[in-house]
Amino acid sequence: MKVFVFTDLHGNIYALKNIIKSKDYKSADVKILLGDIITFSPFTNECVDLIRKQKDLIAILGNNDSYVVNGLTKDEEKVKYVLKLEHINNLRQELSTKNTNYLKSLPRDFVLKQNNIEIYFTHYLWETKTELVDDPKTYDMQDVYEIFKDVKHNIIVFGHLHKPFYYEIKNKKLVCVGSCGATYPSCYTMIEIKENQIVFENKNIDYSYQKLKNAFKKCNDKPRQELYKILDNEFLRKNK
Repeated sequence: MKVFVFTDLHGNIYALKNIIKSKDYKSADVKILLGDIITFSPFTNECVDLIRKQKDLIAILGNNDSYVVNGLTKDEEKVKYVLKLEHINNLRQELSTKNTNYLKSLPRDFVLKQNNIEIYFTHYLWETKTELVDDPKTYDMQDVYEIFKDVKHNIIVFGHLHKPFYYEIKNKKLVCVGSCGATYPSCYTMIEIKENQIVFENKNIDYSYQKLKNAFKKCNDKPRQELYKILDNEFLRKNK
């Protein structure tokens, strides 16, 4: 069995289109998107529309998706370091009713069972119905282990942190997929399950960054401008 996993699209339609056209995506037996479909990039409805058309794609809710369509149960000041509230409110206005309802319907996790292997997929660990257990983000492996240690599954595949890594600590295999849309190039992970063996491979795929850059130039939303600066720096570093 081959499993294609990607996450943290963040409204990047050009990354999404190239993912869907890729050979790995087309040949996968199972396709999973781990959330954060929207926010930042300027193609909110376009991305959700295209994802909804992928009938064999298992999509999971991300924290940023939840901020927009479900609100927050705690103080909204908490997320100002991630998203300006103005940006969240703008996206609530942008998002169509059909796409809002679609995002609200998404589960927060998924368990894949194959042979004697069980893999737990989630955006990250949820503290409440709308918020993750850790904000701000952490890349410390001991911290990540502490977050997931009470999850009964020993193989955990997640997003949220944007940087890909594979780490074994104590009884856990922790696999961060990396971001598809908020980095350049896109990251995704292929999982191959053969009998009782499992192999993880992180991969990259290019996308039309110049088109995305031109779209960002037309945006007045500050969080979108901040992401554009991050992507532009990564693009320039990769193409020296």
